[in-house]
Amino acid sequence: MNENLNLTPFTVESEVNKLDYTIPYGVTMLNATEAWKKGYTGKGVVVAIIDTGCDTKHPALEGRIIGGRNFTSDDNSNPDIFDDYQGHGTHVAGTIAANTTPVGITGVAPRSKFINIKGIG
Repeated sequence: MNENLNLTPFTVESEVNKLDYTIPYGVTMLNATEAWKKGYTGKGVVVAIIDTGCDTKHPALEGRIIGGRNFTSDDNSNPDIFDDYQGHGTHVAGTIAANTTPVGITGVAPRSKFINIKGIG
C-alpha cells in the first residue's frame, strides 16, 4: 500500500450536490415519466426480484414488499429473513418500485409491488 497517497474529495462532493433525488437519472433515461403520463405506473403489477435481499424497513419501499424468501445461508438459512446486508438488492428494488413518499425517490414502476427473493448472500 502506498503510504503517500493523498485524496482530495472536493470534486466528488460537488458532484453529489448536483444529483436529482426525486427521479434518478436511470429512471429518466428509461423515459419513465412519459409512461407515467400514459398511466403506466406499475399499478396491479407484481415483480419478483432475485438479489441480495432487501431493506424491508426502507421508507421508499414501504407497502411495496408483499412477500419474500431467503435461499441463502444468511441468518442461519431462515427462509423468512430476507434482509439485505450488501445494499444491492435494496438498490434494485428501489429502481423498480420506490414510491415518492416519504424520501422523495421514485422508481420506474412506483405503484408496483414485489416479492423479495434473497438468492445471493
